Amino acid sequence: MNNLDDTLQTVRSLFPSCFELKTLSLATKHYDGMISIDEKSYVLYENGKLTKHGSGILGRHIPLVIDDFVDELCQGLFRKEDPFAVMRRWDKNRLKTYPTSAFVSFVNLSKRPDSYHLGNLYSQLVKLLQRNGIHVGWGDRINFVKTTNGYRPTVLLRNSDRIDYHYYQSRMSEIASRILKKPFDEIREFFDGLTKLEEFA
Repeated sequence: MNNLDDTLQTVRSLFPSCFELKTLSLATKHYDGMISIDEKSYVLYENGKLTKHGSGILGRHIPLVIDDFVDELCQGLFRKEDPFAVMRRWDKNRLKTYPTSAFVSFVNLSKRPDSYHLGNLYSQLVKLLQRNGIHVGWGDRINFVKTTNGYRPTVLLRNSDRIDYHYYQSRMSEIASRILKKPFDEIREFFDGLTKLEEFA
């Protein structure tokens, strides 16, 4: 067995069999390991640092608080920490330490606002803005937060609005389910309550 084979064998022995972990080379760059999440999303690991790729773990629908959760979960996996112990740390008290800005996602209107299907997230946000005298058009970006009273554009947030922590824990559970390759329900039980994930347009 050569050195590369020895390294691969050592790395594979450190992780549960549900992970597709391997030493990876991209061009001249070498990585210590990888977690494959889906066909387009993966996390690379090098010298204790993570590099994330793919819309499944990056993008407009991934607010900062969920990004932090994904980083901590992946770092924990590479350090051989129990993933469920990591998830237990993300209770409501922890989420409450984050500012409102950490829960902000956004959508870009890629067509006329009135052409979105009634009841769809984009349509809901547009109608809220229009009812409050705020014009939105094709190409506009709408920042929003999920509150206990529904989705709220950030420009309309009031002091009385409360972050829907159950919703964000469900979003974390959905991503963790794909990373750990375990059913969503099994993951979600490590948080308080259960919130159904809405589909984005």
